Amino acid sequence: MRKSQDNKEIKVFDNSFRLPKFQTRTVIAEENGKKIVYKYASNSEALHFLELIVEREQKNVVYFKEHFNVFCGTLNNDRIEYEYVPHQSLLDVIAEYLRQNDYAAANKIFQRYVEKLYLLQQVRMVPEEFLALVERNKCCCKPKVTCLRRGVFDLTPRNILIGDNGWIVLDNEWSFDFPVPVVFVLFRALREMAIELQNDIRRNTSKAVPVTNRLAFGLHNLYMPVEWLNYLDNERVSLSLLLRWELGFKRYVIGKKPFGVGRVKRFPKERTSFPNWSQRTNNRLISIMKTVFKNTPRLRRLLRHFERKLLDYDN
Repeated sequence: MRKSQDNKEIKVFDNSFRLPKFQTRTVIAEENGKKIVYKYASNSEALHFLELIVEREQKNVVYFKEHFNVFCGTLNNDRIEYEYVPHQSLLDVIAEYLRQNDYAAANKIFQRYVEKLYLLQQVRMVPEEFLALVERNKCCCKPKVTCLRRGVFDLTPRNILIGDNGWIVLDNEWSFDFPVPVVFVLFRALREMAIELQNDIRRNTSKAVPVTNRLAFGLHNLYMPVEWLNYLDNERVSLSLLLRWELGFKRYVIGKKPFGVGRVKRFPKERTSFPNWSQRTNNRLISIMKTVFKNTPRLRRLLRHFERKLLDYDN
């Protein structure tokens, strides 16, 4: 957080970890008592990316039609200008329900998200262009799957605002003209929620809401409601393959050695409860490991290397 020349508070979100051609900087500023959002190109190489973002937003307006609204900006030289929208994200709404121990409400709105996803125009095919982007090496596994006609990779709860007049899609950067498997978009949504809402998910675990840890991230088990994971079984695509696709996409954005994406648990367990002491222990462990990884970059790199090896990737 810093001050502008007019002593107005400014919040800056930077993504310098990306490849230079994709690096942008988002600023939330207050001007004349009104908040406004600016997205800048972080370097001259990324100026073309700004143009692509605006173009992709307009294409998504047509594609989403009555199912979603699109948060569009106006390109002005080296930045895109957006109106500030103060609505909660779908991820925040789900988190709020879970913190109120209202899994039924959280599940209902998540089910609505899945329904809206499948209402978008689809095609069943082998997504060759998608596979070319996310597969590092030629792969014999080219499944025929149900795809969204536009490659809206980031149509996840974090990037959807719940407004008075409908659901609004933010962050249309990663929208492509080729189809993307619906199961991959849904997987990204579930993985996102498992990481961000892990404590809330565990707190809502019961005999009526069993969870399982089919995935792990770093040293942490990612428990998810069995009911939510069942959505991934609509297509015969393994969790390992979905993780490889996620790693491939991150490599496209970040470069040769991206952040870890997690791994599939060989022997997952289904649980119906977590003792209070287990929650406290897990929170302490997360805090300790964050400190250890922050102060020991080599250990962090070693763990990411190990996870990539488990996904059969060469480095």
